[in-house]
Amino acid sequence: MEILDLKKDDVVILVIKGRLDALTSPELSEKISKTIAGGVTKLILDLKNLDYISSAGVRVIYCAWNEIDDKQGKLALAAPNQNIKRVFDMVDLSSDFPIFDDVDEALKHL
Repeated sequence: MEILDLKKDDVVILVIKGRLDALTSPELSEKISKTIAGGVTKLILDLKNLDYISSAGVRVIYCAWNEIDDKQGKLALAAPNQNIKRVFDMVDLSSDFPIFDDVDEALKHL
């Protein structure tokens, strides 16, 4: 998994590439926690290039959502492919997370 860190105004965009599973999820969890601890309150996870997500990956995103919500911040997911979106649907989290077709739409929401 690769994580690219971008910034647009006061929004941090983490571009996640590859597989998000039990092996790679601690890296993303640490990156998100450090980003939020640094004062970021608007975060987009760009999932356009995410090939696979396991339950461990879903847990990281769910925990990130709770962590940023505790700071009165916002988290949005952008551009998940159909397989990734299906995973969120299966665990009934699609209605909990704001999911957008692309980063530009997510930026408008935040």
